[in-house]
Amino acid sequence: MFSATCTVLINIIDNGTAYSQRGDADAAYEAITSYEFVFILHLMKELMEITNDLCQALQCQSQDIINAMNLVSSTKALIQELRDNGWDSLLTKVNSFCEARSIDILDMNAPHVAR
Repeated sequence: MFSATCTVLINIIDNGTAYSQRGDADAAYEAITSYEFVFILHLMKELMEITNDLCQALQCQSQDIINAMNLVSSTKALIQELRDNGWDSLLTKVNSFCEARSIDILDMNAPHVAR
């Protein structure tokens, strides 16, 4: 859906009927084609995949407390695993996504400059 969304925004930027419409589309396009947005998008996807089983199980009213606590524990362990060892694979996915769509990739070794 990312490419389709970009195509629609570019179409609005080029053919919008009002200046405000074009400006809003341009701002949205700039935001979604930033490295920060793509990184957050992929991070949220990873977290949603991890928490999906827990969410599905908790929606079933037939869950007993022991099973629910086991699911919470396993979800916490998976999130901790992502935190401890998942950054390299996440950054690889984000960078390949950005390369495929010609989005500038940030240099993670560059010094941070506060605004």
